[in-house]
Amino acid sequence: MIQSVIKGLLLGIMLSFSTIYALNVDSLKREIAIQVEEGRPLALIKSYEVLGRHYYAESMYEDALICYHKGLELANSLEDNKKAFFFMHYLGAMYYYPKDDYQKSLDYLLRAESLAERTGIPSEDVTQNYVKLAEVYNTKGDFEDAVRYQLEALRLAEQNKDTMNLALGARILGVIYWSQKQYKQALQNFQVSEKLHEYLLKILPADDPRARENATNYYTTLASMSVSYLSLDSLDDARPYIQRSKDLADSLNHKYGAAYSEALTGNLFEKLKQYDEALVHLNKANKMFEELHLRRERALFSIKVAEIQKNRKEMEIAHATLDEAEAIAKELESHILIRDIYKVRSEIYDEQQAIGVAYHYFKSYIQIRDSLLDEERLITLAEIETRTEVREKEQEIANLEEETANDRRLIFLIGLTIVFLFLGIFVFLVQQRNNTLKELNQVLEIKNREIQRQNERLASSNEDLRQFAHVTSHDLREPLRNIGSFASLLKRRYVGKIDSEADEFIDFIVSGVDQMDKLLSDLLAYSVVGIFQHEFEKVNINEVITLIIENLNREKATAGAKISLHDLPSIQANRKQMIQLFHHLIDNSIKFRKDESPQISIRAEKRGSYYLFSVEDNGIGMEEAYQDKIFGLFLRLHTKKSKYKGTGIGLSICKKIVEQHKGKIWIDSKLGDGTTVYFTLPKDPNSVSSEEKIPAKYRKWEKVTIS
Repeated sequence: MIQSVIKGLLLGIMLSFSTIYALNVDSLKREIAIQVEEGRPLALIKSYEVLGRHYYAESMYEDALICYHKGLELANSLEDNKKAFFFMHYLGAMYYYPKDDYQKSLDYLLRAESLAERTGIPSEDVTQNYVKLAEVYNTKGDFEDAVRYQLEALRLAEQNKDTMNLALGARILGVIYWSQKQYKQALQNFQVSEKLHEYLLKILPADDPRARENATNYYTTLASMSVSYLSLDSLDDARPYIQRSKDLADSLNHKYGAAYSEALTGNLFEKLKQYDEALVHLNKANKMFEELHLRRERALFSIKVAEIQKNRKEMEIAHATLDEAEAIAKELESHILIRDIYKVRSEIYDEQQAIGVAYHYFKSYIQIRDSLLDEERLITLAEIETRTEVREKEQEIANLEEETANDRRLIFLIGLTIVFLFLGIFVFLVQQRNNTLKELNQVLEIKNREIQRQNERLASSNEDLRQFAHVTSHDLREPLRNIGSFASLLKRRYVGKIDSEADEFIDFIVSGVDQMDKLLSDLLAYSVVGIFQHEFEKVNINEVITLIIENLNREKATAGAKISLHDLPSIQANRKQMIQLFHHLIDNSIKFRKDESPQISIRAEKRGSYYLFSVEDNGIGMEEAYQDKIFGLFLRLHTKKSKYKGTGIGLSICKKIVEQHKGKIWIDSKLGDGTTVYFTLPKDPNSVSSEEKIPAKYRKWEKVTIS
């Protein structure tokens, strides 16, 4: 229903504006020539304003700039502060978009601000100037200035009940959140902006000059909501907003909007992994941006094109795409664009096994990201977001107090009995109590939002640490391989040619390099677990273990072990990680064997929504004191010179895999009498709540025996 109403209103707006902008440009130019000749500067200023607006609406930006510059020159000569402010503001807005000259944009906007402080410029115009300043500073990555101006713009808009600028302010606040990668908070602000713009569509007459401006801003809000849903991977929600923004851009003949909606369609196909279709839309959008001389947007969506080229293994083409985007980003001094370019570069170099270069770009990405995002900034945003609510609440309280005072005067004048007086006091106390509870709830809500943001940032930091470990492990193995190669060469050429002590030293080097290589290999395997999002599938555990046994037999690494399987289930899990898990456990049972042949029994029993697995052997066992520590990283119970070789990482990997599948793992063992490793795995990790309780003392879980 609301969409049909909005479409009708937009049609009326377009019909009205087709009349307004269908002016005779040649006639107006002749009129300007007459005004110049006759020396009528006041009329000339108005003509430059009308003609400039017309050129801007027709995307004739260079002609619009000429008109605004001439208008500003005349306004300054006449000391017409209001008109001078207008021309400064619109020049600042045009140098931001479509010119992408942020420094010139700031120069004119700040001159307009300075003029407003010295003269009596209407606060509605000042509010728009503050909103534009916040937008420019945020695009440059100057977060503090963006927040400062946005806060002042919201204050003025609230004070003047200025719905248009409140809608703009909510959107810019959402943009600031989005640039900080706080997508949920960004979406909440965009939704507020959407409602305000729809309200203005209903109440603004079609011939009101603000109607088209509101419709254009409404398009930008719809596009911003599309971007937020895409960032949150809510593709079903993003799709209708992309279509709505495209329809609105077409109805307004909004060339920028048409290009941007085309790019959003490409982003949607990229999320769906339909890369060919995505490239068609993104390349079409970039061509449209190039025709409009919009460098920032071209750089922004070129980064997305490079990501697709990386996924298609077109690495050199992706580098060339990023080279062009990086040149634009550095020229525009856009830290946000440079941050995203460095991230994609790091991923491409990592895929190309150029680990050192990948690490360099990854560090640069982290430095820029951290300079743009910190906790104090997010807290400042929370304060801005709640300021409006707090002021409204204070006004409600003031109104309530005034009403209560009037009631008291009325009671006194008409001489109500003491009973009614007590009743009035009682009602007042109840209202005060309710107000206090509301304020407490509001404080709790703010705190909960802060905790949520901290959790999201912690998750991002953990992801970066895992990637850092992954890159570092790769980086360390390269010089180690060189040492190993030269040590082996020394051994082949000079063994027996120097003395027995030198031969022993060379053996130490070769052995140490081999041990270090195994250690780094296991560390790399440990760091990889959990870096990438693995989809769960149905895995038959019997088939997994059969595959492991076949590989061990092929490598002659079973040492004559007898491995028995007992009714093992099929579960939803990551197949590769299940192979890792059972391979480490079976390998440990074979490695830490006694003189007799290894006997290994693998069982499982259903316990509620979990399966309880056990891997039991007849090996050397361990003392009970070590059973709670054995899963620690690099922990080994035997010296390097013992016959039991290893790095102490295998069980750490097992623990990480089990916990990633929302399970737990522990050991029951006795020195000299074998070991049993117990662990739980849910039938389907996606259907198990992370808060589901599992008994803390696992060894006492019905005296963990599996038959």
